[in-house]
Order: sequence, then C-alpha cells, then structure tokens
Amino acid sequence: MRYEIIEWTYGRKVNFNCLIQYKKNFYSVPYQYVGKSVDVKAGIETLSIFYKGKRIATHPLFPDNVQYKYST
Repeated sequence: MRYEIIEWTYGRKVNFNCLIQYKKNFYSVPYQYVGKSVDVKAGIETLSIFYKGKRIATHPLFPDNVQYKYST
C-alpha cells in the first residue's frame, strides 16, 4: 500500500452558489451547507469535503497547473 501525503484546510466557508474554492478551483457541496464552515482534505487524486467530521462530498482533484475550473 503506498503512502499518501494529505493536506488539510480548515474553516472554508461554503459560498451561496454551493461551491468552495481550493487552489483557484471550485468544488461543489450539497445546498444544505451554504454559509457553513467545512474542512477540506486534499490527497494526490481526490478532494474530500467534511462538515463536523462527516464527509459530505468527494471530487477528483484538479492538477496544480489547472485554474478556475469547476467540479460539480
């Protein structure tokens, strides 16, 4: 099993359009979380979004050279 380095970002606010921003890209979350603070876990290939320790969304992570893209 390979070792994966994880980057955590805490306290991201969910925008009114149900998106959070991470490294100049945008990832969607369910509408119930608009205005709430979420935590972001970024691995090598995936980005997971957590609210109070519960995973609410998972997306493929855009490469570092990609900017201003949306994952819904």
